[in-house]
Amino acid sequence: MLTDKPLQNERNSINCYRYLVIPDSLNQYLSTWDRSFRQPKNADNYILNEIGLYQNKIQVDDHPILPSKNNFKGNTYLLVDAVCSSATFGLAWTFQYNRLGKIIGEPTGGTKQGLNGSEMFFFTMPSSNIEIDIPLIYFYTKNVKDEGVIPDVIIKLKQKDVYDNIDPVLDYVLKSVNLK
Repeated sequence: MLTDKPLQNERNSINCYRYLVIPDSLNQYLSTWDRSFRQPKNADNYILNEIGLYQNKIQVDDHPILPSKNNFKGNTYLLVDAVCSSATFGLAWTFQYNRLGKIIGEPTGGTKQGLNGSEMFFFTMPSSNIEIDIPLIYFYTKNVKDEGVIPDVIIKLKQKDVYDNIDPVLDYVLKSVNLK
């Protein structure tokens, strides 16, 4: 809805695993929401890559997001900060890469070098019951900086802003469009 051109995939990432088979000695301590995560991967389908992780020999290309005929023609602003991670990090990076508008705020969480996620195991330590989340996939992206999405206009939120119930990022955008 924000462009008249197809959106391109900025990541060009490779899904990697550190393992192909989970040892039975560990399996009993791990929980997850999907039994398929425990299934051994067919070694014939994977190669060990340059960073020592297993990647599928065949990578599935992402398809571009196609534009809408009735796309928005005005100025677009995306407000971000370090809380933006996972899906919101992906949104911010796609927004920036495809130049869909201005990004305002503080750098996002996450890293362009690759996010962990999608498949997880949970290990609960027996004595303390502390849970450790173990990501199973590493989305490896080559030739990018280890950083979040850096806004076009950086505005840092201060403790006083929170205390005074002021949103300097939103105020900046409202002033930019002459609404304040």
